[in-house]
Formats: sequence, structure tokens, C-alpha cells
Amino acid sequence: MAAFRYKMVLSVVIFSALATSNAFADGKAYVEGQFSFPFPSKKTAKDTRTWSGLVVGVSDGDRITVLHKDKGKKIRLYGIDAPDVGQAFSERAKQFTFDTVYGKTVHVETMGKDPNDRTVGIVTVDGQSLNESLIQNGLAWVYQKYCRATFCEDWLNLEIVARYNKIGLWSQPNPTPPWEFGKGK
Repeated sequence: MAAFRYKMVLSVVIFSALATSNAFADGKAYVEGQFSFPFPSKKTAKDTRTWSGLVVGVSDGDRITVLHKDKGKKIRLYGIDAPDVGQAFSERAKQFTFDTVYGKTVHVETMGKDPNDRTVGIVTVDGQSLNESLIQNGLAWVYQKYCRATFCEDWLNLEIVARYNKIGLWSQPNPTPPWEFGKGK
């Protein structure tokens, strides 16, 4: 009886190996014509992470609203923090953002969500990152607590150049970062 089971199991294993080798001979497997392997994904990572839309609102230097799927989607710019309302250069940062993207189609690379459930992303217009432009023009800090991508080091270098050249908010002695300004309220 054990010999019969052994032969049966061996036969199943050999049959499965032969069937599998023939099924994958062309790199694909077919099951009764219903499925093809590997399964094609319905959405690629690029589809969900990068999208385009028209900018319809600017809240401040680092927050905008972009039309996405016929709805306004609030975007918080990734890795930077522009001056808050009541701080020096907050209006200039908001105006810079407005002049750069309002009424234009931008590309948004989603980097995640913030605690307020806003999409956090890198916004690009005409091939230039708005996030990076704000840093270069001395209108935002690199938010080191949250900026963890490899390019954040490059952004820090841009901030150092802006500081050295006293561009924008760096023309003021000891500007207070927004994350510290908010604590004083």
C-alpha cells in the first residue's frame, strides 16, 4: 500500500513538472484561457503617484489647490516650509507661488499625506520644481524633519547659497522658521 502511494505521489510530481515546463515555455502560463500570468496591474505606480492638473487656488507659499478628477485637491509642498501668515516674507512667498503656478497645469508627484489629510507632493511647472524654486529664492526653508528623499541634500545646498547671498527671508537677521513661529502662538 505504501509503495502504491509513493508511485502515485511520484507520478503527480512528474506530471506537474512536465505540465509546468510546457506551460511556461513562452514565458506565460494560460489557465483555460481565463488568465494570463503575470497578471497585468490595473494601475502602475506612476499612475497613482504622478498626475497633472490646473492650479485653482493658492493658500500660502507652500499650499495650493489643484484640479484632479474634477475636484479641487489640496497640495502641501513636500520637504519645505514657507513663512506662515504674520511672518516676514509670507506674502512674498504666497505671491511667488501664485505667479509661478496659478492658472497653469502642473505635475504633482505624490509623496504621501500630512496630518491634515492633504496630499504632500512635489509640484513641477514648465519643467521646474516649485518646491525647489521657493528654496532658491529664499522664500522657504528645507523642512529637514520631513524631507527624507535623496535630493533633500541638494535642496539644503540651495538653502545655504540663498542664506549666504542674503536672498529673500535670509536678508533678515535670524529669521524664525514656521515650525518655531507657530509654537509662540
